[in-house]
Amino acid sequence: SLEAGVSAAGTKLDSRLAGFVEECELYRDGMTAEAQECSDFARRLVQHKGTLEARWETQASELLVAGASLRRELEADAEAAASALDAASEDAAAAAARRSKAEASRLTERLQAQREE
Repeated sequence: SLEAGVSAAGTKLDSRLAGFVEECELYRDGMTAEAQECSDFARRLVQHKGTLEARWETQASELLVAGASLRRELEADAEAAASALDAASEDAAAAAARRSKAEASRLTERLQAQREE
């Protein structure tokens, strides 16, 4: 009877131990799966980071090129405006000279008319 009780207790203990081992194995398998998911997620993050960095570098390069192009266009526009202003100034000076010459001619004619009188 004592032997049967010890045997039953041993069997019960073996059964509980087997259940505990099985739970530990399931837990380990779950943790392994979670670790794999974390590893996969980290790999995807690294890939995404690389993609974003490449995109940012491309966009930065495109912006530099666009900025340089815009600067050249603005410089050309400024030169054209300066040339137009110079030409307008020359035209205005020539017109003023013509007006002065015409006024001088009128004054000269008036003076001659007064002398003849």
